[in-house]
Amino acid sequence: MYLPENLLGGVKVPFRTEADLEALVGTKILYVCKEDIKVMGGRPHVFPRGGQVLTRDNRALLIDNGIWLEASEIMMLRLI
Repeated sequence: MYLPENLLGGVKVPFRTEADLEALVGTKILYVCKEDIKVMGGRPHVFPRGGQVLTRDNRALLIDNGIWLEASEIMMLRLI
């Protein structure tokens, strides 16, 4: 599925390596996972989520709303 580059605005950041994830601790992010994209009427509708990154563990981020977000689940991530 094609998603435009500027879909979320903000600054696009890498999130694939452990160093990338460590750099995100303490920042506010806006992210999209597969379950945040719904196809309605033949067109994709994106429902991004956001929050502050509290900590990381191996390949996952802990968001301030209590969600552990696996790096492999993230389709798009931006700083806000």
